[in-house]
Amino acid sequence: MAALPPTGVAPLATASTLAAVPHNASPPLLCVQLIRRNDELALLYEKIKIQHSTLSKGQAQYRDRLNEIRVLKIKLNDLKRELHILKSSVANIDVLKREVHQLGRELLQVSGP
Repeated sequence: MAALPPTGVAPLATASTLAAVPHNASPPLLCVQLIRRNDELALLYEKIKIQHSTLSKGQAQYRDRLNEIRVLKIKLNDLKRELHILKSSVANIDVLKREVHQLGRELLQVSGP
């Protein structure tokens, strides 16, 4: 992107540009045209500044969303890992229940009549 002039907008009408106007041209008309062009240029520079500001804000929001996505992916992986651990624990519960039941029967047989 082109850098803005240090003072915002460079004036188009200077003493040297007005002095360079041919004598047969109508100076008031040229001055009016020059002032209009200068105003148009100032407006364009203002639009560029607004566009640049909007683009910068959009880029910052995009970086924030990327960071949020990264954090959410990490959380998702943690939750998947926890789910896997819990599923394996649930599978072990059935085995442990059978073992407790078997040990209870053995205990009853040993302590029985």
